[in-house]
Amino acid sequence: MSYIVFKSVMDFYLFDRESSRLVPLTSEEVVALSSRDGETKAKMEEKLRKYGACFPTKLQKIVHPATDTLEERLAANMHYLVLQVTQSCNLRCEYCAYSGNYYNRSHEANYMSIEVAKKAVDFLFDHSTNALEVGIGFYGGEPLLNFSLIKKIIAYIEEKYSGKAVRYNMTTNATLLTDEIIDYLVEKEFQLVFSIDGPKKIHDMNRRFYNGKGSYDIVMQNLERIKLRYPQFYKKCRTNTVLSPESDINCAKNFFDTDALIGLLSSQMSIISPYGRKNQLTYNKLVELVQEEEHFKLFMELLKLGSERHHSMLYDGYIDDLETINNQIEFNGHLQLYGHPGGPCVIGEKRAFVTVLGDIYPCEKVCENISMCIGNIYEGFEINRVKELMNIARLTENECKLCWAFALCSSCVAAAYDNGNVSRKQRLSWCKSMKEAAIQKLADIAFLKAQEVDFTNGRIIYNEKVSDIIFVLPGYVEAL
Repeated sequence: MSYIVFKSVMDFYLFDRESSRLVPLTSEEVVALSSRDGETKAKMEEKLRKYGACFPTKLQKIVHPATDTLEERLAANMHYLVLQVTQSCNLRCEYCAYSGNYYNRSHEANYMSIEVAKKAVDFLFDHSTNALEVGIGFYGGEPLLNFSLIKKIIAYIEEKYSGKAVRYNMTTNATLLTDEIIDYLVEKEFQLVFSIDGPKKIHDMNRRFYNGKGSYDIVMQNLERIKLRYPQFYKKCRTNTVLSPESDINCAKNFFDTDALIGLLSSQMSIISPYGRKNQLTYNKLVELVQEEEHFKLFMELLKLGSERHHSMLYDGYIDDLETINNQIEFNGHLQLYGHPGGPCVIGEKRAFVTVLGDIYPCEKVCENISMCIGNIYEGFEINRVKELMNIARLTENECKLCWAFALCSSCVAAAYDNGNVSRKQRLSWCKSMKEAAIQKLADIAFLKAQEVDFTNGRIIYNEKVSDIIFVLPGYVEAL
């Protein structure tokens, strides 16, 4: 079905994927569209076409729109390179992609050489001639274990490619930060993300050294050192929180909202990644309940029913997703004869992940398996392989061609991986959760627009401090 009817807090809506339109419905229209009488339903669909909805599908074939121009785009439009400077780490986090709980990844004593690093950098600059700025991310393992290489890479870039703007970023467990390292990262204006999961009892539950000792104390000491020496730089850093199903989310939430050191930073939270995991995760129901509570607080703030900030900073990340959905609705227009569900980026153009050996993968979230490899820094991209992975929905073409969430799907190639191969079954296994998330966001947008809230530029001032606001409807959405 190319449209979906759902109910938000007060109203019924229809989202039509052919025209990318969100249409309010009366209860009578909902009844007609839900009728088992085909004639009644058809008459209502005909009526709604006057409002730009319920059109027959034009889609004939699943094809990513960038397929025909891919070779030219990869030749000159690369934007971001992630370098796996080491596969080693000084921690043994239970949920890490290299923990042994995921396919084709494990901690190894492998470090990227300067020869591979230079070749990777050359590859990026050779393929980014149309980009005004490029980004380089340093990835591990723990990237600071190979800090000497990081310095050599940047020195090489400054010597050979001084004419182009380069931004550097890194996610680190923050246990190896010395004064020397801190001074250097500040000097080079790194965008830093610190991995911290909450207070000591939660952080140390998963983020432990190889001897089993928790890392919380040393992490907090190092962050305090940065704050004291470079307070302005510190405020621009971020934290990344990964919660396991057994984590006490209320405890974690309170920590981020009340800790004087961590509270200065913006935070992003996620649940342990299920992609490429050997064993299925079971999530704590409390996580959903807390999320609903935080969403409710956000709504109250947004509707100006309170003058102070009450929602947790851990939930400040939803605005990006919601704005993405809104932009898709606003700018997609009518579905064409050929298209591809949302999710896959232009692989290699937006970002590329280079391993310690020089192999290229779509991104760091993808398992390091031959089925996901898209080339190497010596021979370049395997264009046909990139096209295959970019058109991952061809595995599920029949289902996708009729799906109302076609353009709103967030399932990429990483979600299709199943123990060594991309799998039709694995890709379809994510459909239900993707659709539920899309309906929730559509309801958010519909309700907010009905309340004349401009959520695309939403900011709220709390005690003269401007904070990003997110707009998520509490759990009142029901698909019909």
